[in-house]
Amino acid sequence: MSFQLTSSDINLRGPILMARAKDTEGNWQDASLDLDTIFGNVNGELVFGEQGFSETADEYSVNVDDDGSVWLSATLKTDDDELNTSKICIDEYIMNDNGELKPVSTN
Repeated sequence: MSFQLTSSDINLRGPILMARAKDTEGNWQDASLDLDTIFGNVNGELVFGEQGFSETADEYSVNVDDDGSVWLSATLKTDDDELNTSKICIDEYIMNDNGELKPVSTN
């Protein structure tokens, strides 16, 4: 089930993505996913399939665009200890599985 189309009240608590997600019966469930388990920092860029992005982030946030797409934005340290702002659309990496937020399989 599409994450952004079946979720509301999307926000962050630390690196934990929080949302209300619809289950297959149309009921809203409290759902969460630790984004540190699926996004990392590679030389100042957010990368899916890595881990621990928040450990090297100066700041980060989740924003929902007018078209409904959900973006994770972060100011991350590079390998040279500089700061770089990076954004990644998390819609393609997270799914709603019957009211639970889960990462999309990397297989």
